[in-house]
Amino acid sequence: MKPKLVLSPQAVRSPIILNFLEQNFTVTTIQQIEEIEQIPSIDVLWIHLDCRINLTDLLAHPEIKYVITTTTGITHISELAIHYLGNKLITLRHFQDQISGITSTAELTLNFLFFSQLNISQISKSVLEGNWDRLSFLRELQLSSKSIGIVGLGRLGSIVAKCCHTLGMCVNFIEIDQEKISHGIESGYLLKADAVQLLESSDFVSLHADVRNREKPLLTSLEFGRIVKPITLINTARAELVDENALIQAMRQGRVEMYLADVLEIEARDQSLLESELWKYAQTVSNVFLTPHIGGASTDAMTKAENILCSELSRRLGINYASR
Repeated sequence: MKPKLVLSPQAVRSPIILNFLEQNFTVTTIQQIEEIEQIPSIDVLWIHLDCRINLTDLLAHPEIKYVITTTTGITHISELAIHYLGNKLITLRHFQDQISGITSTAELTLNFLFFSQLNISQISKSVLEGNWDRLSFLRELQLSSKSIGIVGLGRLGSIVAKCCHTLGMCVNFIEIDQEKISHGIESGYLLKADAVQLLESSDFVSLHADVRNREKPLLTSLEFGRIVKPITLINTARAELVDENALIQAMRQGRVEMYLADVLEIEARDQSLLESELWKYAQTVSNVFLTPHIGGASTDAMTKAENILCSELSRRLGINYASR
């Protein structure tokens, strides 16, 4: 009898991986976690950010052998559920070497960075309307004359820092891991004591930190209140790193001159987009740019990630699997 595998809608997108799973598992797709109550027995639950689970969900199915999430972040899984699962929880964060070539989120960060200085779409529109006016789009400074503060020198933060340093930007950073701190200093980056120092010394700040076990956001009214020279803030990590109400106030005060983000607080709260105060604020200004958590959403990246997880699941269950 085939093992029973339950998928959330966004868990697996690769047709090749799906085909393998359907050949080796009895696959059921659910739209929301409550539906597992109607499934009598589950061997593997494979989810994505579209599916939030807590301890109660798992206690209803003690027979589950593994829970897989096609993510590095696990804020959609409650702390109690994480503790309960132990090594039954399989995430991308367990495969740092294998995911080193998955660069989509770092690419989105760099896209935000360049866009903040040069809106190609707007310029092209002007040209297509019959205007050939170079001076209207004259920039004051090159990126090489500016500084960027990196919060977290993990896999993605390191990619962004390296690219910015190559451009000639001054790279400031904060980090709690001593090995990463040493690597940053050796790379020529400037270590700052805390988030306040980082904000005070940077033209741009880009967030690449995790939020697990964090009691409060990294950037609150306290940190924003210390900004003297306006910054551009980029967040492709986690919305919980930023107090969005404090951010809105900082933007109104001119301390944050632009915010570009791939994440919103509503995701962690399981709310609709229309309930987001930041989204509402963005309707009234022209310096907030939001994307719908698409950092890792490239077919190439998703296939590589799903392949890593499928290989690990097959290994644990003793199923023959050749990397797709």
